[in-house]
Amino acid sequence: MSTVPPYITSGSTSRAHHSLVVKLEAAASENERQVILTSELDRCRILFASSPSNSKVSETLIVILQCAMLRQSTDDKLEWALIKALDLAEKGQTLPQRRMGYLFLSEIMPKGHELELMLVNTIRKDLASKQAQQVLLGLTMVIQFPSAELAPAVSPLLTSKDLLKHKNSAVRKRTFLALRALYLNPPPSTHKGKAKATDPLTPSCSFPLSMGKVAKLLSTETDSSNQIVLLRIIRDMLEHGAHSIASEEEISYLVELVLEKSEQAHGVGKFENVRTLGSLLSRSDQGLEIPFTWLRGELQNSRLTSRSDMAFILEACALHVVKTSPDIIPLLLQHIKAALLLSSTAGTSDSNLHVFALRCLAQIPKESWDGQLDDNEMGIIMQGLEHVDDTIRKLTLRLLLQLDLSLLDLTFDGLLKQLEPHDLPNLRTQKSSNLHSDPDHTGKGTLAARALEVAEVMCGIGTREAEVEPSGAQYAQTVSRILVAYHADGTEHPWEEGIRRILETLRDGSESFATSFTAIIVAPEATNDSGATLAVVRATVICEYARQPLSDGKQILSTLLKDLKASPGSVQEVILVALVAIVYRMPANPRHEGIEEIISVLQDLRAGSSKHVSKRCGQVMTVFQTEGALDQVYRSTKSHSPPDLLVAIVETASSLSRSPQTSPMTYTPVQLTASRSPASKLRYDPYDAPSLSPPFSPHAPLSRTSVPRAADLPRNGSSIRESYALMDEQEQEEVSQQLIPQER
Repeated sequence: MSTVPPYITSGSTSRAHHSLVVKLEAAASENERQVILTSELDRCRILFASSPSNSKVSETLIVILQCAMLRQSTDDKLEWALIKALDLAEKGQTLPQRRMGYLFLSEIMPKGHELELMLVNTIRKDLASKQAQQVLLGLTMVIQFPSAELAPAVSPLLTSKDLLKHKNSAVRKRTFLALRALYLNPPPSTHKGKAKATDPLTPSCSFPLSMGKVAKLLSTETDSSNQIVLLRIIRDMLEHGAHSIASEEEISYLVELVLEKSEQAHGVGKFENVRTLGSLLSRSDQGLEIPFTWLRGELQNSRLTSRSDMAFILEACALHVVKTSPDIIPLLLQHIKAALLLSSTAGTSDSNLHVFALRCLAQIPKESWDGQLDDNEMGIIMQGLEHVDDTIRKLTLRLLLQLDLSLLDLTFDGLLKQLEPHDLPNLRTQKSSNLHSDPDHTGKGTLAARALEVAEVMCGIGTREAEVEPSGAQYAQTVSRILVAYHADGTEHPWEEGIRRILETLRDGSESFATSFTAIIVAPEATNDSGATLAVVRATVICEYARQPLSDGKQILSTLLKDLKASPGSVQEVILVALVAIVYRMPANPRHEGIEEIISVLQDLRAGSSKHVSKRCGQVMTVFQTEGALDQVYRSTKSHSPPDLLVAIVETASSLSRSPQTSPMTYTPVQLTASRSPASKLRYDPYDAPSLSPPFSPHAPLSRTSVPRAADLPRNGSSIRESYALMDEQEQEEVSQQLIPQER
């Protein structure tokens, strides 16, 4: 009896795909896997250079997609495969082959590519087809790949009677979804959350169907899933400005239509009905009595055992008209109270019910429930401050903020008091996601993380409903208090989890938020007994957010030098980088005095520092003492983040040591803007001297904050050369002595 080929039972789509999977699973290291992926892409490129069959192209595109997902290098944009994928999408002999061509294009082809026009023509041919399967194929591509060129080309087909009233319900549904994808998708946002005015898919585009046409389609649609899509379109048209309500009569008509469809709605349908009602009623200047009877009946029949009913109740709490209805609020409170009690009952504890109750209370006016909950129910809410689930803790804090800001002040002060050395509890047994960053296992990191949560809520961070912009100055003040308390017991090492969260908050915020935070964090009063964590944060924000020119540069320089002298060796590296950043931003006149002061401090520091810190001091001094070196650092850096600046400093100092310059120092600084670079992982412990003793781990990424050690270098030739280029002459000699025998 013949055996079944392994690739058939493995889940692979072809022998070539199975062969790739087997090779990757057998690879001994990540570097070896990357070599396999590169070789496989080269094989596919050679194959496409010939004239493979459609089936072979389809199989190969799957292999290329897997390689694209797993590879680390993105230098190859895979454009050599796009034309084959486009040919397959247009001329494939079977639907699976054509679908594969479309899938590859939607995943790999960038927006605005020169082949996009040819893709549009292919999609138009499918939309005009009489076969439902081909139409569905084209509609799916429109949904997955909406673009500026596609919208005007396919809109006449999408708004035609042939598609809007197609006998196949799946075709109708995807037609509605395609229109929504082209015109009503959430607008692309910049870092500040504003839509790009030049993007053709922003709400400024008029929706090709009128509200009357959409309402007529909804009234005649019999498929429940299609009704849900049409309800979403109505809501999106209102919220994105594609339609403006003309009169109260129009609102009444649409409300009656939605209520008519809600009689047959179940599950998600009920949820979409109430959301659409909320969008309509929020635009009404008159109180409409029609929805209240329907709402009462639905709320009385809703059960907390059904997730769709819970979603319905939550959306009902958000309805604008509910806030003015005295007989709806009691029904909502009944469900909220039941959810609170069930969430705390022994044996049936459910965090989802707790989250549900808190979110419902946050939606309705506080006057409606303040004083309506008994002591037991309020006790359950207050217990959320100590819950192991951070979502429940944050929702509880936001709810208390609505009640009284002083409650948050008391909570914050209590957490700081617990951080005091004599009052620090042992939280080793508590299940918390923050304990992994608490190396001494005393629970200090957990308490500090919870204090940081309170600070974020107090400052309005992470709250979409905030009417005013979060305060960067207030956040800096509260963060300083937390970090001073964290280091009150003399802890030298920085709190890495806190650094990560603070810097992520800054990068997610606006430019003004980061600027006001920086102004407070570099002030002299913020440096008293601040500790290593605040020193790292201060150095990082100076690199990324300090403005140029700095009128108070000498004052900030003194702050950094104070941090440098007081910080452990694991923190001094990032402060050295900040010194380069601050000197570069100083005006020309005080810069020379600042450099002399820095060099004097660094000379003293080198005498008693580790080899690693001493080497960094020498590299920084080389940059300061060489004409034009500062400009060279900023011309070569990828961003203003400390890791990228450090790489630029090392490269510049190494090049200068090979070709020393003795010209007198002159400076012509380039105007800087605040960097919005992505977060990079900093290293706070000094590196050991190069050694062969620790075995190389292929899964350990190279740190960008320091020159790699020889033992950590991958055994791949190209990777070795890239890392080798970052080293100075002494390090290159050490690495060469270790690598030459192995490469032979």
